[in-house]
Amino acid sequence: MKHRVLFNLVSLILASGTAFAAGSFEQTESGPAVWIFLALLGVLIVMQLIPGLTLFFSMIKGIFGANPPRAR
Repeated sequence: MKHRVLFNLVSLILASGTAFAAGSFEQTESGPAVWIFLALLGVLIVMQLIPGLTLFFSMIKGIFGANPPRAR
């Protein structure tokens, strides 16, 4: 009987662990780690955009540019 009560108590504590870690719904401010993460994502997007635009404009220049003379 003692083991059964102990087992039920431990399982109840383990099952409710996520409820203790959940926090409140009233939190509206983001911490500095969130802003650093978003800034890092922004930098990654911009750094990928620069080579992409360079390749895009090179392709447009190659398509609509002057034709090179043909070899005879």
